[in-house]
Amino acid sequence: MPDSSSDFVKDFQLNLYQEEIYVFTPKGELRTLPFNATTIDFAFEIHSEVGERAIASKVNDKMVPLRHKLRNGDQVEIITGSKINLNPDWMDDVVTHKAKSRIRQFIKQKQRKVADLGREIWEKRCAKAKFEITDQELTRVARKFKYESTQGLFFDLGSGSIELMQVFKEAKKFKSTGKIDTEEDHIQGSHNNSSEKVYQKYFDAARSYGKGNALILNGDISHIKYNYANCCSPIPGDEVLGFISRNGDVKIHRSMCNNAQHLLKNESDRIIDVKWAKSIDSTFLGAIRVIGEDRVGMINDITDILSKSLSTNMKSINVSSDEGMFEGIITLYVDGIAHLDKIMKRLEKLQGVKNVLRYE
Repeated sequence: MPDSSSDFVKDFQLNLYQEEIYVFTPKGELRTLPFNATTIDFAFEIHSEVGERAIASKVNDKMVPLRHKLRNGDQVEIITGSKINLNPDWMDDVVTHKAKSRIRQFIKQKQRKVADLGREIWEKRCAKAKFEITDQELTRVARKFKYESTQGLFFDLGSGSIELMQVFKEAKKFKSTGKIDTEEDHIQGSHNNSSEKVYQKYFDAARSYGKGNALILNGDISHIKYNYANCCSPIPGDEVLGFISRNGDVKIHRSMCNNAQHLLKNESDRIIDVKWAKSIDSTFLGAIRVIGEDRVGMINDITDILSKSLSTNMKSINVSSDEGMFEGIITLYVDGIAHLDKIMKRLEKLQGVKNVLRYE
């Protein structure tokens, strides 16, 4: 009769083996990860900063999505960028505590910052109208808009995903009638037609600009015809990849573009290595979204900073304002990502500006 304690140890060892995988760094260092771990988990296993700045990955010298599940014996290389590139969507793709914890922390920090801005926008609108509403009452209004709490509502107000006046009108209506209309209507957290037109106009222009020998395809400055994919508009400094289309042209994507990740997963044999040339003699179209107080002189201050302090030419500016707050979409000519980052950091310091984001 076999010893039960011996069987237990064997079963434990077998389960441990089945629930772990062994992979290697490019230098041959062994790393142990849980079964179903992805290259994102591997990046965080190497170092938190590697995970935070991961933009692409290679497994056995082949480009794969960051969501790629690893197998025993894989050699994994993580390609990092110069800034934090965490994606909240990664939460569903990681299995290690270290990766989940950091991504969860990032999500909370991001949500808190945007929600605080949304609350500030809401309170300024109420103060201006001398309108009072309790948190309990506002929660009922938030549920009208399909939010479980006011925090979700404030988040979408801060991110611009829902119109302030839609919420304010509904809140006033509730205060005067004591009732919430439960009929399904047009109230949704989405961009209106005018913002969609601005978005499409920007990408159409960006795809037709910045041509020339700016990119190195498969190691050479090639004369292969290439253009920027419809879904994203990369500029020098962005991590990019090329996808060979059916007609032989090469479509250039930002590596973290959702479509690029899909192509890496499903059609990796048509992906080619792409990088920016060291010397680029042209400018590219970039765009930023600025949110802030609608004070007198704000637009003049923004344009002065761009044209005088930063010597940057604008192509267009689209501005909307509502009850003391404004939102501007600015399209401008930049040398690359470093130039765009410099612009964003400078505008963030401007009096009354609450948030500056890359428009994408």
